[in-house]
Amino acid sequence: MTSTVGAEATVGGEGGGTGHDAYQAPVADVLAALEVAGLDDLLALPDFAHVDRETVALVLEEFGRLATEVIVPSDRVGDVVGARFDRSTGRVTTPEAFHVAYRHYVDGGCGALPFPQALGGGGFPSVVALALQELFASANLALSLNPVLTQGAIHALLQWALPSSRPPTCRSSSPGPGRAR
Repeated sequence: MTSTVGAEATVGGEGGGTGHDAYQAPVADVLAALEVAGLDDLLALPDFAHVDRETVALVLEEFGRLATEVIVPSDRVGDVVGARFDRSTGRVTTPEAFHVAYRHYVDGGCGALPFPQALGGGGFPSVVALALQELFASANLALSLNPVLTQGAIHALLQWALPSSRPPTCRSSSPGPGRAR
């Protein structure tokens, strides 16, 4: 059975597989939804003077490519191989495909996108980061959950912590599964 969501996202397949390998990130649909939600008005605010619609579109396109080409293939591997817990050492090992996909995510600054530029973030509107998170979750839900707690902690620290307790940079604050070997 095959189902289609939007013009580009296709999930389904024959032969009992997930068909996830056929997933194409619906970048045009996501950008259209952001525009309907008032992206241009948001980008007109002084806090986002360094971001324009073309930059948002480029970020979405590049992340869509990452989701489709790198993150999606890690999904099935995660289901088949899974994480391994070594009781003797207390270490958890995740599939290599998770490490590769997450390294691309971190190196691209995706997790730091909504945080202040002064802390190594992109200074983008949170709604753009939320759109990337949605694409990430659609490509590999298990892997997409890795940065969520860290991002939540950074948001909490930025909102409520004394300046001396805030993270020195947002990019180095996200450990990811690569450190759980």
